[in-house]
Amino acid sequence: MIEARQLNRLTRYLNTDLVLTSPAALTALSAEFDHSCCVLYEQQDDDGNWHLSVESNATENVAAADDIQKMLSVLAALSPAAKQQWDSCTQRDINIGFDCGDTWAYPHSLPHDALRMIVDAGCTLSLTLYPIRDEDEEASRKEA
Repeated sequence: MIEARQLNRLTRYLNTDLVLTSPAALTALSAEFDHSCCVLYEQQDDDGNWHLSVESNATENVAAADDIQKMLSVLAALSPAAKQQWDSCTQRDINIGFDCGDTWAYPHSLPHDALRMIVDAGCTLSLTLYPIRDEDEEASRKEA
C-alpha cells in the first residue's frame, strides 16, 4: 500500500545549468551571462581549471527548452573577449535537473530547435536526477 505522504512526491523538472570548464579565467564570459542569467559560481579549483555555472533567471514552471534558449541566446552577442573565453572551454555542458518522485513515468522532451542550439554551441547534454528522500522532506517541513 502506498503511504499518503508518497502521493506528494511528484517527479518534476527543476532547472537547467550551463556548466563550463576552462584552463583560463572566465571573468568576461561570467559578466556577460550575468546580464540576463544567474551566475551561480565562477571559481578556480585546485587543479588550476576555472569553472563557471549559469542558470536561466526564468521564473518557475518553465520547460528545459526555455531555459536552454535563454542561456544560449547570450552567445550571439558575446564580446570578442568573452567569445575567446567560450572557445577556450574544455567542457560546455547543458545539465538538465529533475526531482525524482514516485511518478511512474515522467516524459520531458526537448524540441528540435533546443537540440540544434545545444549542438551548434558545441555543448554536451546531461541529466541530473535528484532523489527525494524522507530526510529531505523532514528538513523542508522544519524550514517552513
